[in-house]
Amino acid sequence: MKAATDELSEKEYGAVIIDCRDLVDGPNPPGKLFGKMGLADAICRSSVGHVIFQCQAGMSRSVAMAILLIWFNEGMNRSIDDIYREVKLKVPIAQVDMDLLDAGQPTPKPLLG
Repeated sequence: MKAATDELSEKEYGAVIIDCRDLVDGPNPPGKLFGKMGLADAICRSSVGHVIFQCQAGMSRSVAMAILLIWFNEGMNRSIDDIYREVKLKVPIAQVDMDLLDAGQPTPKPLLG
């Protein structure tokens, strides 16, 4: 594990690093979110195929970006809540700010319950 201020190396991890430390927990400009998601989507479809979202603690911003990318790539057919529950099983420290997720969706979503 590295400190949040340490830069992750694409060569070291075999993945493209997308820095999410400029996002905030809460509402973000949609262009900022969609720009990162578009880049991640393009990388996932390329020969590289692996993306790491880097944020401060790996609990909210990077997890939110991964959830939105999964949701988008699955055709927006599953609920964000279902994807969040699935991700939380693999990342138990996840504590995603719901405003951050809401900013990446075109329609309001139900509260996680």
